[in-house]
Amino acid sequence: MSYFDDMEIHSVMTVTTSFNRNPDHHSMAAIGIMEKDPVFRIAGEKKIRLETPFLYWSRSGEKGAWYSPPGSVRKNTWLLGRGERLERMIQSLDNLSGGENTIFLKNPAPIANVFERMLAVFKENCLHSGIQLALLAEELMSVIEKTVMGKDVSPRLAEGVQEIAEAICRNPGGSYDFEKDARNLSVSELYFRRCFTQYAGMAPHAFLLRQRYLLAVRLLRETDLRIQEIAERCGFPVPRIFSMFFRQRAGMSPREFRNTPY
Repeated sequence: MSYFDDMEIHSVMTVTTSFNRNPDHHSMAAIGIMEKDPVFRIAGEKKIRLETPFLYWSRSGEKGAWYSPPGSVRKNTWLLGRGERLERMIQSLDNLSGGENTIFLKNPAPIANVFERMLAVFKENCLHSGIQLALLAEELMSVIEKTVMGKDVSPRLAEGVQEIAEAICRNPGGSYDFEKDARNLSVSELYFRRCFTQYAGMAPHAFLLRQRYLLAVRLLRETDLRIQEIAERCGFPVPRIFSMFFRQRAGMSPREFRNTPY
């Protein structure tokens, strides 16, 4: 049995296109990097805009597709594969992102470079390409972790940022003072934002709003709570503000979203 038998990289591809299609189920796991803007993820009947560049991933059997408005293009480079090692990679990405399946990249160059080398090896298709691709996949994870976590950050600051991000995930509707958090960690607010972005893939306030939106989606889908109660649980004491916030992200009101089949 080969050391690399727990990972099979089926293909590595790159496209620059505006071609759109309906969401379908993916038969393999995927990890990719999306560049150029604008890009929307199609989720059911909704199109959710994502800021590029970003890293994304999906497990085998998940359903999804990308959308670019007419006249625009997106650059998408990704690998497809299967195996226990690839599953562990995706689980690690889930942990890095706090449960999301995308991470915004402030500096995509190091990660894009590894993808380009993987693409070159895949096109070469020589006897040892499979082993080389597996090794590059290991390097890819190392570069992603270094890029996202920011290895130049002190252990104390990295731990503090992680604790704040985890607190937001546990209670998105809570009240947070990021300026105070920065003072408690003995850094400037600007540096705190940069470290948080390296860890979470987005700035603290954007991360908080994203978690509030995910909580709202879950409560609308899984509970019978009144809209006003959901708004309060998501940190919006004024239902009208909550409705505006939700519509900006989902393309419909909370009530319309609740009544839409999925």
